[in-house]
Amino acid sequence: GALAPLASIAGLVGLAKGALEAGDKMNDLSQKTGVSVEALARFKKAASTSGTDIDSVSKALVKLSKGMLDASTGNAAASAAFKALGISITDSKGQLKSSDDVMLQVANRFAAMPDGVAKTALALKLFGKAGADMIPLLNMGGDAIDKLSVKMTSAFAKKADEYNDKLAALSGKVGAFGADLLIALLPALNAVTDAVSAAVGAFNSLPPLLKNV
Repeated sequence: GALAPLASIAGLVGLAKGALEAGDKMNDLSQKTGVSVEALARFKKAASTSGTDIDSVSKALVKLSKGMLDASTGNAAASAAFKALGISITDSKGQLKSSDDVMLQVANRFAAMPDGVAKTALALKLFGKAGADMIPLLNMGGDAIDKLSVKMTSAFAKKADEYNDKLAALSGKVGAFGADLLIALLPALNAVTDAVSAAVGAFNSLPPLLKNV
């Protein structure tokens, strides 16, 4: 009972730390993939219910982005998978759509397709090695994924990233200070260690009766 408040505080600190680390990671993934934190958060939630994880999804998004770029420059092999699904990778102005928008379109198509060799082959063409692992998530359908409610925001993720960067810099400064302090105290610490070792040695050499006394 007396420890309950302390346990509660520790739990809240743990939750806050976990939220900061999650925000930091999502901000980094957003920069790597070019996908908004909010969209990534929805994919993360979908991934957790479909047997995969956000790291696999981010790799699939990067692969999809490359395929879209290749297709837009006339690469027939890259275009084949999008054509097979009847998906346009450009908007009305001829600009490339975002990879998360295309991913949602692909998911809608996959949700309507029967599982089998053809679906697996398409997933591998679009997402590379991660393709097969992405199928359970894609089978949820893009509309369902897009409607998932999430709390993570770009603003929070950016702040979390900045905070963790400052914390890392502070840890480095504290570590450097500790090293300098240890170097300064080393002669005295050596002397204390030698003295204690000598005292222990002398005690161990005493007769048992004197040790008991």
